[in-house]
Amino acid sequence: NITWSNVDSIADLAKCYYNVDVLWINSLSYLYFVTYTLFFVLATWFLEKYGLRWAAIVSGCFNAAGAWLRFSGADPNYFWLLLVGQALSSVPNIIEWSAPSLLSAVWFPPNERAFATASTGGTAPQVGVLISLLLGPLLVRSSQTKAVCHSNHSVLHNSEEYLDWRSNIHNQMLYYLLGQAVFATLLMPIAFLIPSAPPIPPSVSKHIEDKTEKKSLGHSLISLMKNVNFMLFLIVFGVLLGVSGVYITIFEELLIKVGYGDYQHQMAYLGLAIQVT
Repeated sequence: NITWSNVDSIADLAKCYYNVDVLWINSLSYLYFVTYTLFFVLATWFLEKYGLRWAAIVSGCFNAAGAWLRFSGADPNYFWLLLVGQALSSVPNIIEWSAPSLLSAVWFPPNERAFATASTGGTAPQVGVLISLLLGPLLVRSSQTKAVCHSNHSVLHNSEEYLDWRSNIHNQMLYYLLGQAVFATLLMPIAFLIPSAPPIPPSVSKHIEDKTEKKSLGHSLISLMKNVNFMLFLIVFGVLLGVSGVYITIFEELLIKVGYGDYQHQMAYLGLAIQVT
């Protein structure tokens, strides 16, 4: 999830650097919501059919490929590569949000599954978002951003002032995205070491479950949709997650509009506080 909002935390700078509308910058985050909504059923089927190990391998490969494409998009003339890389990096997010319940069922006894699901499905992904909100404004910044991008007169994109500013930001973006690409590549081999299940089932109930014929995915989805309590929980959780995600996406724009444009690097700490609370 580090890749989810790593550009949103510097959205105002990024839209000037890439010379695109802020909607395109926000779309880097919205891609995660769109891909999850469209493909979460497919991700669930993949997890059920091929298990956690192959899910981790596929996620690691997509994450690394997406990270290197995003690094290629560090050049201001190749925003489309950043967008494509972000789309690839959103694929592991689908599995990440779909896997916690299966992970806890396979690896933990019944009395530990609630905590395992909450920690892997709720806490761990938010740590990645927290890191991206913190690092972006700290590593990619310039004291000249407001003067260059928010002057009262139209800024010519071939002016010396703008070209000097863009060159400085380009170097920072290269290191920022390169670090993420290297980190994703180093983590990828770990996925090949992850077993699909422990050698011994964590509980008697899990052992019995493994011996019992499972219901089809379609049958399970229909049963859940008929469960009123589950649907209420689904709506509440979806609203909370959606509002939180959208606010994280646009919070920098909101602060700049109310006069905090001079405090870009301090927005990292505000983003950290928002995510923690």
